[in-house]
Amino acid sequence: MNIKAKFSWSFLIIVLSVVSLSMFVYDGINQASDGFTNYRKLAKNSLLAGRFQSNMLMVRISTKKYIKNNSEKNIHEFEDYYNKTTILVNRALKEIQEPSRAQKVKEVQKQLIDYKNYFNQVVAFYEKRNKIVFKNLYVNGKKIEQLITSVMNSANQDGDTDSALDAAKSIRILLLARLYTTKYLLDNSQKDFQRANKEFHNLHKSLVTTRNGLKNKKRRAQLLQATQLIKVYKDGAAQIGGIIAARNSIIHNKLDVIGPHIAKLNQDIKLSIKKDQDTIGPRVASENQTLKTVLISVILLVILFIIGVIVLVILKPLNRLAYLAKDLDASENDLTKRFDAHGNDEISAIANSINLFIQRVKTIVESVKETGTENAAVSHELSATSLSVGHNVEASVKMIEDASFQAKEIQDKIAVAVTKSQDSKDEIIQANDTLENAKEDIIGLTSKVQETAQTESELSQNMQ
Repeated sequence: MNIKAKFSWSFLIIVLSVVSLSMFVYDGINQASDGFTNYRKLAKNSLLAGRFQSNMLMVRISTKKYIKNNSEKNIHEFEDYYNKTTILVNRALKEIQEPSRAQKVKEVQKQLIDYKNYFNQVVAFYEKRNKIVFKNLYVNGKKIEQLITSVMNSANQDGDTDSALDAAKSIRILLLARLYTTKYLLDNSQKDFQRANKEFHNLHKSLVTTRNGLKNKKRRAQLLQATQLIKVYKDGAAQIGGIIAARNSIIHNKLDVIGPHIAKLNQDIKLSIKKDQDTIGPRVASENQTLKTVLISVILLVILFIIGVIVLVILKPLNRLAYLAKDLDASENDLTKRFDAHGNDEISAIANSINLFIQRVKTIVESVKETGTENAAVSHELSATSLSVGHNVEASVKMIEDASFQAKEIQDKIAVAVTKSQDSKDEIIQANDTLENAKEDIIGLTSKVQETAQTESELSQNMQ
C-alpha cells in the first residue's frame, strides 16, 4: 500500500474517530444538558417551595398577631400574605410535575383554603365577641355600676347605712366580676371565667339581700334594673364564653393543626426536591467528568495515532532509506548492494528505482570493463601488427637499399656500357630491359611502403 493510500486510510480512520467522538460528546452533552435542566427545574421548585414556606410563615404570624391584638391591620397583613401564598401554590401546581410532590402541592392548596376559611371564622367570632363586649358588657357593666352607686349614695344620704354598706359590697363584687370577665376576655382562662360567674352569682345574692332591706321604691327599682342588667351582662359573658370556646377550638384544633401540617407538606416537598438534587447533582458532575476524561483520552489517542502514522508511514521508511543509502555509500563502489524494497509505497518505489539505477550502472561498468579488455586485445594486436609493419619497413628499406645498390650497379654498368657503347647492340637492349624491370620493381616497392605507412597510421589512430 502506497503512502497516499495509507494517508487516505489514516485520514478516514481519524474522521470516523472524530465522528464517533462527536456523537459521543453530543450524547454526553445532551445527557448533561438534561441533567442540568432537571437540576435547574429542581432548584426553581426548591426556591418556589422556600418562598411559599416564608409567605406561609408570615400568614401564620399574621394569624397569631390578629389573635393576640385583634387588629384590622393584622387582617390586611393576613390577606396580603395569603394572596401571595396562593399565587405561589398555583405556580407550584403548574411547575412541579413529579407525581408525589404534585399530590402534596394539591393537598397544600386544599389545606390553605381551609386555613383561610377557619381564619375567617375566627375573625367572625372576634367580631361577634367584640360586638357583645362593646354593646353589652362595657355599656351594661357601667350602667350596673352607676345604678348600684346611685343606690349606695342615696341610702347613705337617707341615713340607711346598712343598705349603703350592702350596696358598697355589691359594687365591690361587681368590680371583681367585671375584672375577671375582662381577664377572661384577654387570657381566655377558664379559671377566670368560672371566677367571674361565681362573682356574678355572689353579686346577684348581694343585690337580692340589699333590695330586700330597702324601703325606698326608687332604690328598689334601681336594684331591680341592676339585677336585670346583670342577667343581660352575665348572658353576654356566657355567649362570649361560648364564642371564645368555639374560636379557641378552631384556633387549637384547626389553625394550629393545619398550619404545621401545611409546613410539614412543604418541608416534605423541599426534602424530596433536595433528595433528587443530591442524586442528579453528583450524577451530572460524574457524567461531565467522564465526558471530559473520555474526550481528552480520545484526543490523545488521535494525536498518538497521527504521530504513529507519521512515524511508521513516513519517518521509518525514510530512515530506512537513509540507512541503506549510507550503507551503500560505505560499501566503496560495491555495485552488488541493493535497497530492501519490499512493499508498495512510494519509498519502496524509490528504492526500486535506485536499485534499477545501480543495476544499470553495474551493467555499464561491466560493459566498460569488457570494452577495456577488448581494447587491450586490440592494442596488443595493433602492437604486434605495428611490430610486423616495422619489420616490413625494415625489409622494404633493405630492399630499397638493395634496389639502390643494384641501380647503382646498373648505373655503373650503364656507364661501362656507355663507355663500351660500341659493344654490341644486343647488350644495350638487354640492359635497357633490365633497367625497365628494375624500375617496375622500385615502383612496386614504393607502393608497398606507402600502403604499409597508411596501415600503420590507421592503427595508430585506432590505438588513440
